[in-house]
Amino acid sequence: MRELCTSRVAPAGVVLVTVLLPILFVSRGEHSEWNNCFVVAARHMAANETIHGPGAYYAYPPCMAWLAVPLALLPLPVSLFLWSLVNIAAVITSFVCCWRLMNGPQLTKLESPWVAVYWLGLLLSLRWVVSSLEHQQFDTVITALLLAGCWAIAQGRDLRAGVLIGLAASMKCTPLLFVPYLIWRGRFRAALVVPAATVVFNLLPDLCFPKAEGGLYVVDWWRQFLVGLQDSAPGHWHTSIQLNQSLAGFFNRLLGMRQYGLLADLTFVQFDPADKSWIKLLTYSADVLLVLITLGIARRPFAAPAPLLDRRFAYPQSSGPLVHPLWGVEFGALLTLMLLLSPMSGKAHYVALWLPTLLIARHCVERPTRFRIGLVAFLLITGTLTSKGFTGRTLGDLTLTLGLPTLNAFATLAGMWELHAAMRRKPFTAAAQGTRTTVPAPLGRAFQRRVAKFTKSD
Repeated sequence: MRELCTSRVAPAGVVLVTVLLPILFVSRGEHSEWNNCFVVAARHMAANETIHGPGAYYAYPPCMAWLAVPLALLPLPVSLFLWSLVNIAAVITSFVCCWRLMNGPQLTKLESPWVAVYWLGLLLSLRWVVSSLEHQQFDTVITALLLAGCWAIAQGRDLRAGVLIGLAASMKCTPLLFVPYLIWRGRFRAALVVPAATVVFNLLPDLCFPKAEGGLYVVDWWRQFLVGLQDSAPGHWHTSIQLNQSLAGFFNRLLGMRQYGLLADLTFVQFDPADKSWIKLLTYSADVLLVLITLGIARRPFAAPAPLLDRRFAYPQSSGPLVHPLWGVEFGALLTLMLLLSPMSGKAHYVALWLPTLLIARHCVERPTRFRIGLVAFLLITGTLTSKGFTGRTLGDLTLTLGLPTLNAFATLAGMWELHAAMRRKPFTAAAQGTRTTVPAPLGRAFQRRVAKFTKSD
């Protein structure tokens, strides 16, 4: 918190998060999604009742309802206030992990290039962070867990990483995409811990609050919300198709617009078997193509993208130990793929783009190219147009129908591909302490001279 609140780095933003956010949360009262979804489900769980019955608003694995029980049993204003503090902690954790994964310096007394990185990254990511906080769900917490898990992976702490990512996956299943990635990178222990933690965290509710009627909460969730979707077209979920900004939702709307027009209500479109087959073909082909391109760019199967660095090594003014920059780029690509490949990704889930957008901001400021400048412009435009507070409800709904958040995520993934390829062309090296070291893409000659002076002095 001390680092965030300096004369050079957004003290107004810190005030906004720490003071206004609790007011915003408490003001929603009974109309908040925290109350309507998680508090209601948690109180049913505490009473040993089912939480996934017909017509239930809570459509997630039982772990989140279980974690919400201590707050749900308090008076609603107190519950909302404490939940806002949890979200503040998650926002700070997410930002710190992002900043460290891109080897950012300490946030006190930033030099001008890093100030530009900070503000440009804020402009690119703020839209999605605000959307997550507006919904008052667990998306900000899940992102914090994932980014903390990514930082642990980069530091070689596989057990901690597996538990953190497994906890995130126990709330929403898409973080399980980390399992094949960890296998690809030869981190087999972490790859085993993630699904094990996911299972354990979803069985703990039955140990703490067993249902009076018997059975497992997670089995109820599977039967009530997943089995019924087997015959549906990809993209259909228990919400409006406009809100689904994954590739499945994008192609579902695309076929719907082809049949009924751009301005039609696509919420309950019924597709014939041929159209369902087309949606499946487009969705799964695109999923496989994106994964293959990412793996082709990543290379080095069953090995890390580069050797782990001594976690004691840090350069002056650094916010944490030095990590190889390819870790951050690959994590950014993975978080973006999570959104695109998920059966359902809403705007609130896009807070996971925090890391890749900060990376794009850093490298655009440091080495601007036509591609990077164009990418930043595209991300700023598409992100802004998805805000109904800026465009109005009619235009905002149209941008969702057209899938602008999906296109934004795809462009972000393309940015991660370009950064990975660029970093491979200019290899990163980090020698042992006491020798001259090349830091990852230093910003400015003064910064580079300080690093050289520091390493010589040791």
